[in-house]
Amino acid sequence: MAVSAPSDCRRSGSTTLQFNELSDCVEITHPFHPFRGQHYPVVKSQKWARRELFSLAVAGRGTLCVPREWTDRADPEVYSSHGPLLLLYERLVELCAIVAPLRKKTEE
Repeated sequence: MAVSAPSDCRRSGSTTLQFNELSDCVEITHPFHPFRGQHYPVVKSQKWARRELFSLAVAGRGTLCVPREWTDRADPEVYSSHGPLLLLYERLVELCAIVAPLRKKTEE
């Protein structure tokens, strides 16, 4: 179950979490994650293998650990046309334009 109400995600002036206190929320934005589009409170942020990971509080399930780049806090260049994404919408449209005439030739 996702946390959706803004009141469930508190922001404080301190960057240190107090016992049993939740920080602000992040939205999962990874295109294939089953919780995409849902917001969860950040319990903890940590570095592991040079990646920043967020531990998120998931009601009724405990915590969920996701890389920062799978959330709305990802660096913009992660999802840019110069980043690691290989199948951009524009490239798929171009590929369809190339493949469509080839399919017609094989069907004739």
